[in-house]
Amino acid sequence: MRIALAVVVIAALQGTVALADSAVPVGMFEVIRTHRGTDIDGKPPGDPENALKMTNRIIAFEHNGATFDGDTVVCHKIEGRSESIAVSDVMRRAFGNSSADHSKIELGRTPVATRVPATVLRCLDADESGWTGLVIFTLADGKFALTWDRDYLLILRRLAPEEPIRASFDCSKAASPTERVICADRNLAGWDRSISDGYERLDPGMRVGADQRTWFARREGCGSNKTCIRWEMWLRADDIFR
Repeated sequence: MRIALAVVVIAALQGTVALADSAVPVGMFEVIRTHRGTDIDGKPPGDPENALKMTNRIIAFEHNGATFDGDTVVCHKIEGRSESIAVSDVMRRAFGNSSADHSKIELGRTPVATRVPATVLRCLDADESGWTGLVIFTLADGKFALTWDRDYLLILRRLAPEEPIRASFDCSKAASPTERVICADRNLAGWDRSISDGYERLDPGMRVGADQRTWFARREGCGSNKTCIRWEMWLRADDIFR
């Protein structure tokens, strides 16, 4: 079901192949850093205030499909085309015409001036859901970089199958039905940590404890309904990161 972590590059490969046969390893990945070209305040790539955007969230590549956050952004049939690409070109794809200093972006010791074996993704769904044209490649430290939504570069860490699910709270002490559902779902747990980290990083003047408590109450009101929990997570993330 899963292939080795190392990127497998077939030099003679010119066409598009099924994802499991391409340079993308099948498995689940956690977003550990997020770089954005510009945001509403015009902050450059590498700005620490952008670092938590989508951090802790889960991307999965399995067989011929791909998902972000479980079922939020889905491609049921995805293919990958292997090619050699300059890291600087990937930066341009990710950040467009941004004039920011790309050297400030942490790429796991991978020089921006080098060429790397990469995979260009293509979604074959009728609604391709934004996956087509994304580029993923392996960094020198074994992590991965993925362009996203024409404005982001996501740094990914591959999750081991046996790695425990981590929420913002101690899952061994999960008491409510909602907490137990979060601790049983890697995608929801990633949302939970992203929201918690984002809230803690807000300027003190923007933190409203009553708002956070109100949101907790709404989330807990979902009980074991995953759809309800995911919706409340989405609303809170949108409120914190807007």
